[in-house]
Amino acid sequence: MHWNGNQWELKKIQFYTFCGQSSTGSYPANAVLTLNDSLVIIGSASQLAFINGEKQTKTECIPLTISINKLWVVNSNNFYSVGNAGNIVHYQNGQWSKIESGTTTNIREIWGTIEQVSGSLKILATTSGINDYKILTLNSTSAKDTLD
Repeated sequence: MHWNGNQWELKKIQFYTFCGQSSTGSYPANAVLTLNDSLVIIGSASQLAFINGEKQTKTECIPLTISINKLWVVNSNNFYSVGNAGNIVHYQNGQWSKIESGTTTNIREIWGTIEQVSGSLKILATTSGINDYKILTLNSTSAKDTLD
């Protein structure tokens, strides 16, 4: 849905039916992230749709296995995605990398901040499963359970 100042308008976001093919369709979105007033990133399965203003500008397939649950962004060239089966991926300057989480539990949430004094990132992710809950602290290559 999009509010144009006067009324609501239904917008259908297009994702590839299969990554690497040209056919598209509207599929359920799992994650929505607003970067600023004009850029919105929407995740569905292992794809991201980029909306700039009122127009979908691109759809990108994540080249790593992930089913997106949430996104967290530092800036348009640096963001993280978490998903099912303990999957965490990091996008930076056009490159995707996998971050080892040490769990196979679904990761439901990710959040971070930039420390003002040091300028370093502090990123946390949470998992939830039957009798399996974790709070993970992320760095650029791995995640550590803060509850251990």
